[in-house]
Amino acid sequence: MRNTRQTTKQREEEDVQNPTMQHILHTIQQLQEEVRRSAEEAREEQERLREEVKMSMEEALKAHKELHKINHELQLQTIQQLQEEAKRRSEKAREKQDLLKVYRELQRITEEFRTSKPKNMVQQGNHGSLQMHPQDEPQPFTQNIMDEQVPPSFMVPKITPFSGTGDPELHLMAFRVQMLISGGSDAVRCKMFAGTFTGIALRWFNNIPDHSIPSFHVLSKKFLEKFAVNKVEFPTIADLVDIRQGEGESLKSYLTRFCGVSIKIFSHENLFVDAFVKGLQASSFFESLIRDKPDSMVDVQIRATSYIKEEELMRLERKRHQPPKIRKNITKKSLRRYQPY
Repeated sequence: MRNTRQTTKQREEEDVQNPTMQHILHTIQQLQEEVRRSAEEAREEQERLREEVKMSMEEALKAHKELHKINHELQLQTIQQLQEEAKRRSEKAREKQDLLKVYRELQRITEEFRTSKPKNMVQQGNHGSLQMHPQDEPQPFTQNIMDEQVPPSFMVPKITPFSGTGDPELHLMAFRVQMLISGGSDAVRCKMFAGTFTGIALRWFNNIPDHSIPSFHVLSKKFLEKFAVNKVEFPTIADLVDIRQGEGESLKSYLTRFCGVSIKIFSHENLFVDAFVKGLQASSFFESLIRDKPDSMVDVQIRATSYIKEEELMRLERKRHQPPKIRKNITKKSLRRYQPY
């Protein structure tokens, strides 16, 4: 046994002394060292990737929260706008109901007057004939208009009364639209249109010479001529072309301002699109409109939605990273402290 151990030890010493074996052992050690370094580098790379994934997930979560916040703000704005619109419609409906009550009361008084014996008629002669005294009330309409009755089932136009201070063309346009729904003859139009007057406009109507209005065309013409000074001048396409996106102005603000003016202009949609693109500042949205020209302003608004959201996110991100401003409270006492002798 002792001889065997000595023989094995001698062989190992001979192998170590052999140059080829030494080279093999050295190569094995180098490979082991490289494998160890590669394993460490792999672990470091894995840790780095894990940190990057973690940071990306945090940034995505923050962006999702910001987007949720923006959507919530937009929903609140939409709800407020709907509430305001409902309030305006409720007020208009209340005004229309008041006007309807006044009109029905006027019809009732007129019917009572027609069915009862007029007080201004007196009996004369042996035959008991009746004679009408001259009436003091004004009668701007001709007799054929006054004689025509308003149908009992006639739908009264729902329109805000005109007091003499608003735009006469808008009032006349609103009345004509309502009469398209209600229908009625030319004489009914005259009576219904006169029923929308109040204040100064009603006084003007009462001062019109008797039997001088034979048709609705004459009445509307006199109405427009009398209150022409209140006519609102609408912008033209030249005014629209002059609108420019201001330096630093957001796309949402510019689009809202442009649409607010363009809705008052009657022109072709292509002119609106060209004027809008011309007023845009150089941006990615501007380049997209140049590459693929939209067909209408509705198409522009749809395509602008994503860019507006991107601008809002970028603005919030800049605001979040902006350092807070430090305000120094400078008082008279602190100024005296640093005042030179």
